[in-house]
Amino acid sequence: MSFDFVFLLILIASLWLGALGGLLRMAAAAVLLAAAGLAALAGQAGLAMAGLGLWVAAMVVLGMIRRPASAGRGMRLSGAALGLAQAGGAILLLPGLLLGGVYRDAPDAAQHLRGATVYGPIAGIAHSVALGSRSGALAYPAPLAGTAAPREAIVPMIDWAAAMPFGDDAIRALPGQVRALDRAPLAFEVDGRVSRVTVDIGERFEEGDVLAELDTHLLEIALQERRAALIEAEARLEESRQEFDRQSVLFARGVVSEALLETVQASLDAARSRHEIALRGIETAQDRLNDATLRAPYDGSVAARLVEPAQTVASGRPVLEIQSNGGGFEITATVPDTVVSRLRIGTEHDAVLLDGSEATFTATLRDIGARSISTAGFPVTLSVRDAEADLRTGMSLEIAFRLANAHGGTDLLAIPVEAIAADADQGHTVFRVDAEDDVLRRVPVVLAGTEGGLALVSDGLEPGDRVATRGIVFLEDGQRVRLRGTGVARYDQ
Repeated sequence: MSFDFVFLLILIASLWLGALGGLLRMAAAAVLLAAAGLAALAGQAGLAMAGLGLWVAAMVVLGMIRRPASAGRGMRLSGAALGLAQAGGAILLLPGLLLGGVYRDAPDAAQHLRGATVYGPIAGIAHSVALGSRSGALAYPAPLAGTAAPREAIVPMIDWAAAMPFGDDAIRALPGQVRALDRAPLAFEVDGRVSRVTVDIGERFEEGDVLAELDTHLLEIALQERRAALIEAEARLEESRQEFDRQSVLFARGVVSEALLETVQASLDAARSRHEIALRGIETAQDRLNDATLRAPYDGSVAARLVEPAQTVASGRPVLEIQSNGGGFEITATVPDTVVSRLRIGTEHDAVLLDGSEATFTATLRDIGARSISTAGFPVTLSVRDAEADLRTGMSLEIAFRLANAHGGTDLLAIPVEAIAADADQGHTVFRVDAEDDVLRRVPVVLAGTEGGLALVSDGLEPGDRVATRGIVFLEDGQRVRLRGTGVARYDQ
């Protein structure tokens, strides 16, 4: 608000309120204004400002109270004159108090007041009566020519970051587990009740050793039934063969018809088929009997024992888990989808055991799953070769995966994605801070991709260039700025 308008408002309001209140009421208000002036001369700036506030309130209250009916026109004119005189005193007092106290720490406001049109005459009157020299609470510096001096442009402070090379040596540590390279769950191929288990967890065995057996009572009965069926089939086959030989001799003599001979031939063929079926039945029964004994397929040890004697098991259900001796180990892990695209088959990665020994060895990435097995990510397998650590199946470890550059090229620079602005004409741009004068320069850049909150720039910036990272929609090309000391030192860790 213009101070010229404020001074004019004080004059008009005082004149109007003085006419409404009359001489006596304005005289009461004049006492408060005089008290404010005395406080200012005594150097009590706070009391003086409070006195001015009370004077304004008294003017409003006394002026708005209804006048007695006996008040004449002379009283109103006298009140208006006294109100106008008080306005002059207030206008003389107010700038001195503001410039001597409140505006000492507000140079912009002080310049605005000193540039007001009516401040010149006010300062001249104050100097003529030496108001400023009589009190430390009042100050009347020389007026400024014309309007208030132009305000110096505010230099904004911005957040920034330096463009840093984005290499292909990023590391991501993930948990994994050791397991034997040659391992297998063993199961019976027939249903039955377990009669005995000859090994326990951790026990070693040799190829061909009996590991577990089923109760063979029912299987032996089935084998005996098949053998009996074979004896019957052999007898019927011999009988059919003799009958065919007889009928063949009679047919040769012309005693029997050809149709009868064909019937006998069909009976012989059927007997032969039943004999073959009986033979296959014995083989099947014998195989089932053999399958009731679980033997070791290779030298190894027991990783898990899943059944106990007298327990009934179904065919195909694992009863033991075994692993080979000296067959080596491998590592399994699950990696998130943000990492799997940056892994390469055949690359080597460091692994450290979490058993307290902190033994470290190198593993080679062998397999990457084609699809995720859970929300955790994709399964991967690493081969272990000649590890000096004492590895055991089930051990936990941490794998330091070396991630490849997923965007191609080795000259990429990384900056926060917030620094990138999309422009319809220039495409992607950033505000680069000129190193010499801290002036913003809007420059186009080529965006190669993003990686974990970073924008990867292939052209348009040099390593170490500083770019604005926040509030870029409010910045302008050529604008001078101040840098907040919050640069990011490294992005790919």
